[in-house]
Amino acid sequence: MPTVTLESTAASQRRIALGQQGEFVLRGFDGPVEARFFLTHDGIRYLTPLNQSAADSVRVYPEAPGAYTVSAAWQLPSGESGWAETSFEVDGPASSGGPELVSIPDGPRAWVPSRWESALSVKHEERVVGLLSRLVKPGATVYDVGANIGLFATRFARWAGASGHVYCIEANPLCVYFLRANLQASGAKNFDILPVCLLDSPRLAEFTISYGNNLLGVAQDSPFANKPGHHIHVESASLDELIGSQHLRAPDFIKVDIEGAEGTAAAGMRETIARARPVLMFELHGRAAAAATLAHLEQFGYRYHEISQGRDFAGARALSDWFPDACLQVVGFPD
Repeated sequence: MPTVTLESTAASQRRIALGQQGEFVLRGFDGPVEARFFLTHDGIRYLTPLNQSAADSVRVYPEAPGAYTVSAAWQLPSGESGWAETSFEVDGPASSGGPELVSIPDGPRAWVPSRWESALSVKHEERVVGLLSRLVKPGATVYDVGANIGLFATRFARWAGASGHVYCIEANPLCVYFLRANLQASGAKNFDILPVCLLDSPRLAEFTISYGNNLLGVAQDSPFANKPGHHIHVESASLDELIGSQHLRAPDFIKVDIEGAEGTAAAGMRETIARARPVLMFELHGRAAAAATLAHLEQFGYRYHEISQGRDFAGARALSDWFPDACLQVVGFPD
């Protein structure tokens, strides 16, 4: 049997910077080989293959620091098969250590899943908090779509006050646990958590959980479908259907941050937007996601403000034509 090894294509195969791609290839055989690749991160072995079809190499995009192992179950045309693996480290704050209670600027103390998220949370969305505090008025009904662990939701609940209400829509069960804990710890009473994936129709949606980075989410309706993690299926619904079937309040403000699936979600809230004319905030994950989202919103006659550069746009088409291949937050105002 040949000695098959799995190696990094980079000069150094033991360390990868956070956010840098790593590529790994099987070596030590003549002719074609087919393999399924798997990832282990800080002791958690993800059972869904990294590659959708058999190959002799794989690319890995680690999104949290820690210790990783890439493994390959390989087979030659002759029928010989085996297992190869290699390990590497991703630099950054330690992802282990368990939940931590951190101070959030202009917000309550909040539980975060790990030391890694703690480092992110203290700087989370600083530029938008001031703007949103002026948009969410006392008595407002807010929909926080992609509420994550509640760093926005706890603020929304405070700004909206006792006469307002916050609907937190979050499908990641890990995030739901922390979301409820953080809302309760903040003293909020004016909220509901809806553990559902917001798309365009009721169905089972594939969802990815990474236990080192809680920002991963919807798979097949997002351009980031190949992110490694624990794949589960969650219930999905459209916002139009949720509001009708659950007798929810009409929105004054909708915030959407769902890792690239925002276009599909926008398709399922058109009746609500037409009827209620809420202020909208979307985090748009690249040019393609922006085009898909804004195509659904164009008919409603909103004007838009891009937050990071302070640019204003007369309508969805103008914003779509300008939008770069970057992740940017925009606010839409009804005329």
